[in-house]
Amino acid sequence: VFWGTRKRWRDTENKEGGDYAMSFRTNGGVIDPTTHKEGSQLQFMSCPGPNEKMNMRSTDRFFGATHEKDPSDRTGKRGGLVGREFVVMESVPKNHQLLIWYGSQWFNARGIPRIDVGLPRYPATLKRTASAETLVNPLADTTNKKTKA
Repeated sequence: VFWGTRKRWRDTENKEGGDYAMSFRTNGGVIDPTTHKEGSQLQFMSCPGPNEKMNMRSTDRFFGATHEKDPSDRTGKRGGLVGREFVVMESVPKNHQLLIWYGSQWFNARGIPRIDVGLPRYPATLKRTASAETLVNPLADTTNKKTKA
């Protein structure tokens, strides 16, 4: 389950939870998992790169009220605890990454390139058309390498 505190979109824009927020129900704001850093693990799912494929998807199952207020929030802007169910689409080998599609505009809106996220220690499932030899990942070249003195 992708879970966190229900907030309005505008309350997460340009703030810590903005890049992690996921839509809740229609007109129900967003789920901000950053308010629960250690427990809401699905906030760390990456988006598959051009040669990789996603292995998780969201469902239409939610928990929590759309407009419930958090009683500890004096501003009245923050909602209660909410979540959205995700399912694994195929078997995920041990130590492989969980990958979810962020949407076609996520990277463009931030001005960053979309690259393959698989690393030697934590691989990502490749598309059938990709092979390990053809992958280009600037991060993979620096992972687990020792610096020469």
